[in-house]
Amino acid sequence: MFLTIHAASGLFIGSQVHAPWLAFIFGFMAHWILDLIPHGDEKIIDRTKFTETELKWKLFYGASVDTFGIVVLFFTLTSTEGMVLTSSILWGMLGAVAPDYLWGLHKVTHIRVLKPLHKIHNWFHHLLTDDLPFKFGSIIQIATLVTFILLIIYL
Repeated sequence: MFLTIHAASGLFIGSQVHAPWLAFIFGFMAHWILDLIPHGDEKIIDRTKFTETELKWKLFYGASVDTFGIVVLFFTLTSTEGMVLTSSILWGMLGAVAPDYLWGLHKVTHIRVLKPLHKIHNWFHHLLTDDLPFKFGSIIQIATLVTFILLIIYL
C-alpha cells in the first residue's frame, strides 16, 4: 500500500484511541493488516533494469512523493474537517507508516537490526498474492483511502 493510505489508517486510529502509545501500536499493527490486502504495487519497479544505486534513488523519490501525499492528506483533513490535532493522531500515523520507512531504511543501509522487520514486511506483502496488476491494485488502494477518509470525517 502507498504510505498515504497507511497514514490515513493511522490518522483514523489516532482519532479514536486517545492514548498515544496505543495509537502507535494499533497503527503499527494496522500496517501489517493493510499489507495483507493485495494492492498491485509490489512490482511497480522492474528491479532487473536498474543498478542498486538507481533502485535506491527510485525508492527515495517514490517515498518523497508519497510523504508529500501524507502531508497534503494531513493538512487537508485537519484544516477543513475541524479535526483537532492530538498526539494520538500523530503517533497513530507514525506507527502506521513506520514499517515502510524502516523497510526502506534497511533496503538502503542494510542495518542488521532491521533485517527481521524487512523479512516480516516482505512476508505480509506476498502472503496472499504478489501478481495483482497495478491497475486493479490502484482501484483497491483508492477504495481503501476513500474508506479511511470517510471514516475520519464521519466518525
